[in-house]
Amino acid sequence: MHVSCIPEYRFYAEPHWKVLQVILIVIMLSILETCASVIPNLLKIITDSEARSEDNEVATENAISALAKILKYNCSHINVDDVLPHW
Repeated sequence: MHVSCIPEYRFYAEPHWKVLQVILIVIMLSILETCASVIPNLLKIITDSEARSEDNEVATENAISALAKILKYNCSHINVDDVLPHW
């Protein structure tokens, strides 16, 4: 049975739903590119000489966490081997 034959799911088979899917894909690709573009700034925070001082420790930990998540979920836009040595 095709999805469009089931009344509860007919909405998802309609053309406007396909347009929404395309829009979401475009937005996601834009977000992935933006995440890749912030990596140099995160590396500056992590490798700064004052990164482990008491005042900067929380910011450094947040930058490390953000970098790890970007590398985990966005490795298609980033060369992981270029980033890891700086970490």
